[in-house]
Order: sequence, then C-alpha cells, then structure tokens
Amino acid sequence: MTNISFEGMMAVARQCQDVIRGINQDSEDDMEDAITAGEPLAAIESALDAAYDHPELSRRFPPQVRLMAEDPDNFELEPYREYLNT
Repeated sequence: MTNISFEGMMAVARQCQDVIRGINQDSEDDMEDAITAGEPLAAIESALDAAYDHPELSRRFPPQVRLMAEDPDNFELEPYREYLNT
C-alpha cells in the first residue's frame, strides 16, 4: 500500500491538474469536481485519462502517481502503469 496521506493525495491531485491544464477542459472540470468532493484518486485518474493520448506528458506527473499506479490497492490506476513508465 502506498503510504500517502489524504492531504498528500490531494496535493498530488492538484499537481496533476497542472499537468493537463489546457489539454482537456472537461477533464479539468471533472478533476475539480473530484477534488471538491474529496476524491483525489478519481481526480488523478481523470488527469491520466486526459493525458493518455499525449505521451510527452507522462514524465510530468509527480513521482507519487507512478508509485500509486504500482500499488495493487489503487486498481483504478493500473491501466496507466505502462503509460507512466514510457
């Protein structure tokens, strides 16, 4: 299990917002809704989904996102493991 506090996950989610800023407004809106609802993992997933077609963005995600994607407890991020390691 990734040992990131809720506050830490919220900070990571906000950093992910910066990665996709200007790429997809709908995803940015979804992220903001998820953050407001206190669901940072959903926000991070939205960012990864928006960035998926932009491999040049994969290295801009915070390192914590890679760790979270490797954690089996965060199965929502599993589909993005390969993308994050490109």
